[in-house]
Amino acid sequence: MAPKISVCIPTYNYAHYIAPAIESVLNQRLTDFELIILDDCSKDNTEEAVSRFLNDKRVLFEKNERNLGLVANWNKCISMARGEYIKFVFADDMLASQEVLGLMAGILDSDPSVTLVASAR
Repeated sequence: MAPKISVCIPTYNYAHYIAPAIESVLNQRLTDFELIILDDCSKDNTEEAVSRFLNDKRVLFEKNERNLGLVANWNKCISMARGEYIKFVFADDMLASQEVLGLMAGILDSDPSVTLVASAR
């Protein structure tokens, strides 16, 4: 069954920052999501930084065979998403509260004319 939300973290050389971003997603109260982490051939230890989260069945990590560049990496994240909704969280950012995904889904579910929900964090 497809998850409610696909959370996409496209990354390139953000090993130092990515763990808090991942933790902020995994700590959400709404748990019906998949977390797609797509590494665009980082030259740092991003893969190592992500590896400790891979035991969570909601987490999918993939490393591109070649560097695609920013926009193509974002687009690939979108193409991998299976959720009803997509939320981007960038590797050097984090969700400010445990309610973000639930609030987002609630707004989108409550009004079919709403096609985009954004927040500062």
